[in-house]
Amino acid sequence: MVKIIFEAHGTTFDNEAHLSSGHNDIALSPLGIQQSKEMGERYKDEHFNAIFCSDLQRAYKSAQIAFGDKFPIIKDRRLRECDYGDFTQKPSEVVDEQKPLRLTEPFPNGESYADTTERMRHFLINLFSDYEGKRVMVIGHRATQYGLDNLIKHVPMKQLVSTHFKWQPGWAYELTHGIPTKQTQLLSDALKERNVHHEIEYFDGHKHIDIAIPSAKIFIEVDGIHHYTDSEQIKRDFKRDHFSDGDDFSTIHIPNEIAESHRKEVADAIAQVVRGRQLSR
Repeated sequence: MVKIIFEAHGTTFDNEAHLSSGHNDIALSPLGIQQSKEMGERYKDEHFNAIFCSDLQRAYKSAQIAFGDKFPIIKDRRLRECDYGDFTQKPSEVVDEQKPLRLTEPFPNGESYADTTERMRHFLINLFSDYEGKRVMVIGHRATQYGLDNLIKHVPMKQLVSTHFKWQPGWAYELTHGIPTKQTQLLSDALKERNVHHEIEYFDGHKHIDIAIPSAKIFIEVDGIHHYTDSEQIKRDFKRDHFSDGDDFSTIHIPNEIAESHRKEVADAIAQVVRGRQLSR
């Protein structure tokens, strides 16, 4: 498990002018500098293995002012605010009205919230791999927290972008297992539509499996290209699958591209196999 504390960056000059910054690299205002000092004071007796923040100055300077060199401060552009494109620095009330319309359709010359969620998905996948058993802070933006709430707490994005922001001194999250890749999530959704009961990021005592269907003794690994082109990875996969064979589980390997572009056909086929194996037991 990774324990995460999320903190919003300090107030900026755009915030005070009621403008939505997006990727505009606006500076902290004097109030934001003071808020950052207060954040450091709030956590003066606490330990973090790392402080992650976006590479926009309103986030990383909040971290630097609060913590100095007390903890490692790691900039990561995946934690950026949504790119509002042509709506950058437009009045906040105008941008807020647009947000529910931009779940999958990008802001003109900008991003959608599906795009920002994918950024956060990859960040959390790496975070779980590198910081399991540790405690970190993330200092970011609205899109940063939308990703945490959506991917960890499973709050619908439509609900998140429509909810008025209310500041508080930190939000706690627990990343108890790996975050599924986009392709794994798409295949999982397709299996749910076919009433195939399964678990994502299932731990069998040896390893985490992308999708497990215990009732049919089936493991599904949704794999990137290196699982088919890297000889060392192929050997590691042989070893991983060997443990599953010993537990009488069969492992299916599906390339990312197939899981994404042919997920309906793949889900149909898996559903038929599952029904057949369940009937034979």
